[in-house]
Amino acid sequence: MGQSPLRLVCSRTEQCKGCYEEVLECGHRVTTFQDFVWDEKSHLVNLPMTAKRRRCHKCRDAAAIPIPRKPVQSVPRDFERKIA
Repeated sequence: MGQSPLRLVCSRTEQCKGCYEEVLECGHRVTTFQDFVWDEKSHLVNLPMTAKRRRCHKCRDAAAIPIPRKPVQSVPRDFERKIA
């Protein structure tokens, strides 16, 4: 299986603190959470949302490419098996 295709983020709205709903260029919606770090005084520091592209899991099935299989080996009509 391949990975989901990357899609451009068209818009981002904050649902609650640290939780965003993003609309991708394909029209699907993805819920994401803001990254954070702890500072030296054990305070939560939210990092800015910088992602310009996200993976769209709903588009994965549409973009799936079938795995090519080896062709069936042809055997000539006059082929005789060698019996040992």
